[in-house]
Amino acid sequence: VWRSLRGIWNDQASRGILITAVLLLLAGTLLFMIIEDFSPVDSFYFSFITLSTIGYGDLSPATDLRKIVTVIYGIAGLGVIAALVSAIATQRRRESK
Repeated sequence: VWRSLRGIWNDQASRGILITAVLLLLAGTLLFMIIEDFSPVDSFYFSFITLSTIGYGDLSPATDLRKIVTVIYGIAGLGVIAALVSAIATQRRRESK
């Protein structure tokens, strides 16, 4: 996977997807530190679990407004993460040829 990410970074067209995914993860980390008062590690973990659609349920928003913000964050991230997974798959196919 690291080799694929490096390949994506070197591909000008795919680099934006990787940067957007990282920025979305960092923005979510900051967002949940502020609105949920999670620790930095818990915020990063919650953001990653939400974006990856794993959703363990060990951390969750406390109020209805925070739940709505989390839903919006998850929906915003779906396309970005799908594009990143697609770029990784494409890069791995290139590497295997």
